[in-house]
Amino acid sequence: MILKPSNKSDELAEVISFVDDPSFTGLPAHVRKAALARKKGIEGEKYTAHILDRKFFNLGDHALIHDLRIPDGIGGYAQFDHVVLSRLSRTASIFEVKNYGGRLSRNAHDEWMLWYEGRRRPVSIANPLAQVRRQREVLRNWMRDNRHDKAFEQIGVFVIMPPGCEIDRKAVTADFSVYKADNVIAEWNEFGGISPLGKLFSIGVSQGSLRAIGVQLAAAHVPDGKTLHQRLRGTQPAASTQMPAEGTEDRDEAAISVSGPEPELVPPESSEGILVPSPAPARPIKAGEAEALAQGISQKILGDGRIAFFTEPGNEDAAARLAAACEGHGKWNRQYRNWLCDAAAAEIVRACLIADPLAAISGSDPKRRHVEQG
Repeated sequence: MILKPSNKSDELAEVISFVDDPSFTGLPAHVRKAALARKKGIEGEKYTAHILDRKFFNLGDHALIHDLRIPDGIGGYAQFDHVVLSRLSRTASIFEVKNYGGRLSRNAHDEWMLWYEGRRRPVSIANPLAQVRRQREVLRNWMRDNRHDKAFEQIGVFVIMPPGCEIDRKAVTADFSVYKADNVIAEWNEFGGISPLGKLFSIGVSQGSLRAIGVQLAAAHVPDGKTLHQRLRGTQPAASTQMPAEGTEDRDEAAISVSGPEPELVPPESSEGILVPSPAPARPIKAGEAEALAQGISQKILGDGRIAFFTEPGNEDAAARLAAACEGHGKWNRQYRNWLCDAAAAEIVRACLIADPLAAISGSDPKRRHVEQG
């Protein structure tokens, strides 16, 4: 099931419009180079998203999340191209797309490079596994902080190259999690798949719990807030050296793969470029009627759009279940003895209340070949 769809079609249309604009040729060279690289990178991510969507869109045992950006715990953010949560194999998989051309290789010092036909020297690039390894630690910390580390005990990483990129398998061996896009599903099956016999003995979470965890992870997404123009105009010229800056390559031969954030929400502008005032807020709406949600637990939509969750007086079991579901998602209202959540958080709370408790997870899964763990 797809819990957060890919936005690459919209991003690609935006960058194509930017490149096709007549004023594009008048921009600084480094901005034009970054725009063309971004276009190629988005095309690679869009291609991989299509492959993953076809694999997982109707599989209830797996949750697919595209274009995820969550806090890294040290003041920054980690950007994930694609994440797959699999309940039966109890694995999480991170897919990082690098839309490189040429021939990918590395040396004994773990220095990575791209060779191009007709060139006598390679182009040095950043280690494509370094970023995804950092992402893995951020996701592992998120799972632990939200008490889902038992549900997804292993986190695998997959760096994906386009079909046209040649991989030097004498240097980039099976110990490295680097694969071509058209082969990645077969490689993932070795890690996150599970046999029919294994399904009978799986002690993974239920499909309801999987959806609840996936919705919670998707809700942790923090949009970047910058427009395409802001991101591209903020790029810096590359240093005068034969080695490109980290994440950049030659205009027509390789491209960075940057998962673009969602566009910034700004007030509309008039034809003269003056900000148009937003409409006056509507008067508060009267709160709705109480609605039973689970045994001993009810909800009510408030006039400001928030949702209040509450329990029957004296029902301590229901109060404990509600508190566990709302922890980290809602705010306890001492005066009215209810939990207040916004719409996005309320969806997570409802899913948690309906799903089976995660505390029931125990045991260990059968041995499998691990994806490179760095």
